[in-house]
Amino acid sequence: MPSILLKNIPANIHQAIKDRAKRHFRSINNEIIACLDHLLFPRIVDPEVQIEKARHLRNLVKGFLTDDVLEKMINEGRK
Repeated sequence: MPSILLKNIPANIHQAIKDRAKRHFRSINNEIIACLDHLLFPRIVDPEVQIEKARHLRNLVKGFLTDDVLEKMINEGRK
């Protein structure tokens, strides 16, 4: 697999990459690859597909989660 050597990376960029890598549980190398992949090959999202997925998920959930229901669930979990 080809390799790229990066030199003279500004400290703030290096720190940002390190922070992102840590948040995503990746090595710095894999985080850079993920960033490049995201930048060079953006995922095109079809809004109609997303809306249909949201409708499907909404149909799986019956009723509404009100404050009263949420409080009852919290209190039951504490017993």
